[in-house]
Amino acid sequence: MKAAFLHSNETLVKEHMYLIYNPTEDSNTMVPYPDHVAMKYPKPGYRNLIVSAYVFKWDRCCDAVAQGDNDAETHTIGLDWTGKYTNFDRITFGVVWVDNTELIVEEVD
Repeated sequence: MKAAFLHSNETLVKEHMYLIYNPTEDSNTMVPYPDHVAMKYPKPGYRNLIVSAYVFKWDRCCDAVAQGDNDAETHTIGLDWTGKYTNFDRITFGVVWVDNTELIVEEVD
């Protein structure tokens, strides 16, 4: 059995600051000053998050763990393909199995 998944790295995405007015769970309490919240927010023309596709070999990992090997990374394969857009020129938004051996990674430039 295998599991396909996407991993997002947003360390190069700039932060956007916005205000939260009355930042309390109690609607009867009035907070006179808003809180500032930072959020990673990619904008056109700036760095986007980098998304990588992986396949995790579940069966092999379970067998290895049973034998005392707890390193899950050795059973995870990073995917690469012909025609893949560069890290900063793509948006990857999905991964779908076609059958037991092939999958589709959905991306746009």
